[in-house]
Amino acid sequence: MSEFDALDHQVQLRALAAALERLCTLNCDMRSTTPTVFDAISVPAMSIHCYLVRLHRYTRFDFVCFHVATWYLRQLCIQDPAFCPTMHNVHRLLVAALLVSSKATDDIFHANQFMAQCGGIGFHELNKLELEMCERLHWRLLPTVEDMRELLTAISNPQASYWSAWLNAPRRLASPQAEPEASASGEATAEVGVTRLPHAKSVQDSLARLFRGGHSGSDGNLAALGSKPQVAAADGGPAATATAVRSAPEEGCKSSNGGSPRSVLQRTFSLSNLFGLSTGW
Repeated sequence: MSEFDALDHQVQLRALAAALERLCTLNCDMRSTTPTVFDAISVPAMSIHCYLVRLHRYTRFDFVCFHVATWYLRQLCIQDPAFCPTMHNVHRLLVAALLVSSKATDDIFHANQFMAQCGGIGFHELNKLELEMCERLHWRLLPTVEDMRELLTAISNPQASYWSAWLNAPRRLASPQAEPEASASGEATAEVGVTRLPHAKSVQDSLARLFRGGHSGSDGNLAALGSKPQVAAADGGPAATATAVRSAPEEGCKSSNGGSPRSVLQRTFSLSNLFGLSTGW
């Protein structure tokens, strides 16, 4: 890959991250009403842009896999607003979508263990996310040329109408349950379209009830997301070859130490994550 191509890829990653961050800011947190397996208990410490840079740096996918993965996310948003990107689910959506797109469209794909290390989540957890995404997409994993052309046009313009399907706020406003409560003075408290739930530690009681009956532990989480993944890539087949990734994360894109982004629906959880005390993910 030439230096020009590498620079172009970084520009596209930054543009995609900007569009996703804008959507996450506008969307409502729907974990309390319609939780999904992609929802994490707390917001990951790594930004969307740094997360995309990390996935791009450590994988050997053709860059078109990132575009196809983005198309997958749009299809999920069209089906159900609960899958619209928020700061609690976008990281897990991205790593699962990239894993599926690489297997569907590229000659090179990495073992799930390697992708779990890249994404900072458990191996078994990533397997569940992969299956959930494929089933939600009804195994329609190959976009058309027109789909890709429409996506590439919209990436450079975050205000394009293409992104309206990614918003869950207008659908919430259309619901009769979305009426804002009036304050003591008779004025509306806030616009529902921009209302966000507080941090996970402020809803610890409801989460404790949700997870009652679970057991503590971990299923293969990373000790630190900033560590280099050591599992090899599988070139065109399931067998992996033992290679080590040489490059380190880009300056300014390192995450703090901690476990993986735990799923709201997963019963195996950490008390430090439940009460918002985790120093990292």
